[in-house]
Amino acid sequence: MSAAPPKQEPSLPDPHETETAKIVRLETATETLMAYIGYLNTQIMKEEDKPKPNQRKIQALAEQKAAVWAERRAIRPDDEKLIGRAIYVYAPIMKALSTVIAPPAAKRTVPGSDLLHSSKLKTSAHQVAWG
Repeated sequence: MSAAPPKQEPSLPDPHETETAKIVRLETATETLMAYIGYLNTQIMKEEDKPKPNQRKIQALAEQKAAVWAERRAIRPDDEKLIGRAIYVYAPIMKALSTVIAPPAAKRTVPGSDLLHSSKLKTSAHQVAWG
């Protein structure tokens, strides 16, 4: 004797969510998708630059990039499914990759940063930016 699974209510967007919050979720999703596309593109280029590139890897990355591009083009403000996938699937991937790709801030140095507080630097940031 099997019990029927409980009937689930459809998952609807929060009716109290403000338009600003919806826009922020859409922008977050869009930027996350673009960051992932950029990562995939970089991986493809790195593999292609090798003396003996792995064509299977390039193909797999290219297919994933095409799929994410299709999602990026299809995303709309009311598409909770795609927004959710970007925020809850791709964003954690990008967060994990950022900790692997970029060393902790304490160990990171920016070339020329030693000059920022040095008397050797005679041009202010404003002069550099605005000429």
